[in-house]
Amino acid sequence: MKRRHQKKLGYYMKGLMFPCIRELRPLLGAQDAAIQTNEIILRNFEEIGMNHAEGINKYLKTLADKYKISHGANNFQYVKLKIAEANIINTFNIIDFFFKRFSKQIQLYKNISKNEWIDKDKDNEQLDSLNQVVVNLKKEEITKLKKIPEYHLLDYYRLIRNSIVHISEKNSNKLAKLHTNLIDRYGEHFSEHYGTLPNLKDQLTYEDYFLYTRAVKYFSNILNDAANLQYADIVNIALNDTDFLAKLRRVERVKEKGIRARRIAYIKGYFRQKHEYGNSKQQQNHFLEAFKDFDSIKWN
Repeated sequence: MKRRHQKKLGYYMKGLMFPCIRELRPLLGAQDAAIQTNEIILRNFEEIGMNHAEGINKYLKTLADKYKISHGANNFQYVKLKIAEANIINTFNIIDFFFKRFSKQIQLYKNISKNEWIDKDKDNEQLDSLNQVVVNLKKEEITKLKKIPEYHLLDYYRLIRNSIVHISEKNSNKLAKLHTNLIDRYGEHFSEHYGTLPNLKDQLTYEDYFLYTRAVKYFSNILNDAANLQYADIVNIALNDTDFLAKLRRVERVKEKGIRARRIAYIKGYFRQKHEYGNSKQQQNHFLEAFKDFDSIKWN
């Protein structure tokens, strides 16, 4: 795989982490491992096939005959394109699930009712999962997010996915214009920070998957902070978590030092399991202090 000389993007979460961010990392990580392994196998196959006396397409046919698999065509470049398309579709599925989870968690933690939640645009059309998250944030955050190149890149690959799943000449023309605009406005940014550029639909490669998955990892950090999760928001949810409250009741009214330490461990553990990233001991302590203000026992 080619060596990339990109300038690493440096934005890391500064605020408290929504649980869906924590869930996103292993989902993308597992897929990354599968797609990268597949790409290694594909490149090795291509290298062997290119050295075949009659070329890679003939080599592909020879293997199809050997394993008695009817594969329809002997065009290896077409095979690579379809694999690249599948990578985009599979990555979209994870990202779309993530944004839907994010929407639900914002509604939960910020106590936004179904009637208050915006899920349609000004023309009463259903918003996609990313924009449902974005438009329900504060106006100043919406403005900032829509200036970020990755916001537009994620939308581009969403439309690429839609055009693969729902074939339409109208979609193809729209995508070509979007691609031109994306390169004109943000091409330098993608080249500098990712070492690659987004491709047109009929020219997709492994690099598009790489760009797509890296972009959402970066953008999710910014989106998380824009949603502005507070300790009080987490405390409100914890106070309605029946399993967590059941644990705390076991040590209620007990003043022994060891039991009180266990209660503290339960409270910090609740935060750690849902919101921890990196070294969050300081955040755990802040959450403990915030929880004490609402706790049913007296801590003094």
